[in-house]
Amino acid sequence: MSTIVVEHQRQRFVWNGRSWYNEVDYRVPRPGLIRILESLISAQDHRDMTIEAHKEYLTAHGLTQGATGKPKKSSHRETCRTCKRKSTKPAEVEVECDACHWIVCVCGACGCAAAAKTTK
Repeated sequence: MSTIVVEHQRQRFVWNGRSWYNEVDYRVPRPGLIRILESLISAQDHRDMTIEAHKEYLTAHGLTQGATGKPKKSSHRETCRTCKRKSTKPAEVEVECDACHWIVCVCGACGCAAAAKTTK
């Protein structure tokens, strides 16, 4: 995935596929600013960013990678169990994990790791 550049209050911020940083001094912005930056990303870039993070999340937890698609249910994730982030994107931007059918957070988390813990 290519990098995403967002301008906010005359500063440029870059998403490098793993994290946000300020283009001038390479500092990581505070969580409140990260939510603002993510709200400025186009819907397609946000979906691509979420899918890429989900692949990394599954790999980090030793789970098989499944494709992700748009949610088939009308359910909506309110708060992520991993990063505690509240969903800020509309349902048409959200991505669902094909394995567990949970809505995927922008951090990449879904229900697969939670399900793996309960079955062990």
